[in-house]
Amino acid sequence: MGKLLRKPSPTMIIACLALLVASTGTSIAASHYLITSTKQIKPSVLAQLKGAKGPRGAQGDTGTKGDTGTKGDTGTKGDRGDTGSKGDTGTKGDTGAVGPQGNTGAKGDTGATGDTGPQGLKGDTGDKGDTGDTGSPYAEGWASAGIMGGIGTNQTTTSTYPVDLATPGPSVTVTVPASGKVLLTLSAGTLSSTQTTYAYMGFSIDGTENPLTNGALTATGGSGGPNEYSWTTVATTTSGSHVFAAKYGAYSGTAYFWDREIIVIPLP
Repeated sequence: MGKLLRKPSPTMIIACLALLVASTGTSIAASHYLITSTKQIKPSVLAQLKGAKGPRGAQGDTGTKGDTGTKGDTGTKGDRGDTGSKGDTGTKGDTGAVGPQGNTGAKGDTGATGDTGPQGLKGDTGDKGDTGDTGSPYAEGWASAGIMGGIGTNQTTTSTYPVDLATPGPSVTVTVPASGKVLLTLSAGTLSSTQTTYAYMGFSIDGTENPLTNGALTATGGSGGPNEYSWTTVATTTSGSHVFAAKYGAYSGTAYFWDREIIVIPLP
């Protein structure tokens, strides 16, 4: 039995055709059909001509960037994510502008008095003030109806009880201190009508005759001439404001008085 010949592969057939074309030159092209595309080969034959996959070729150059596509529609809003951790404190910003002044609040309670501060330096001497009015001729604390001769008219009385003369007084209003004591002085010019006539000058406090009146200024002298007398005592009363007034009398006959004065000094 004869040996069967092996059927040539499609690759072998294509190779033989190529060799034939190369050896005959253009003459074969003039008398035969030249295959330039796989479309010229019958599909059933072409299927048998598929060879093994060749090696991967080198990567080609990157093509030019295509045009930007149109913006797609906005997607639906996703679920809210978990709250993130607190971030670091930022740097302090600039101070803002001052706002308008608010209404005045209610006055608070007065605080406790603080300690006395140190004494300050002595200030400059101020300008000299105007000269004040002329003061009383008596020492500070003295109260008087007037200077000697304030009631200078010669006036008389025949009353044996202390009374006012035609011109009452003099009198003074004095504030008596807590001690209730004052230093009281009476003075006057006096004259009695006869040697046996006594003229006396006493005082009252708030219109009430003082018991010391009977031992107050007493003068005699008759027609021998006028005399000036004074008498001082410590009188007592309640503290406060009181009116001290001079009173006059004669034990007998007529008593004459002029230049009458009363001085009252409060005692501590």
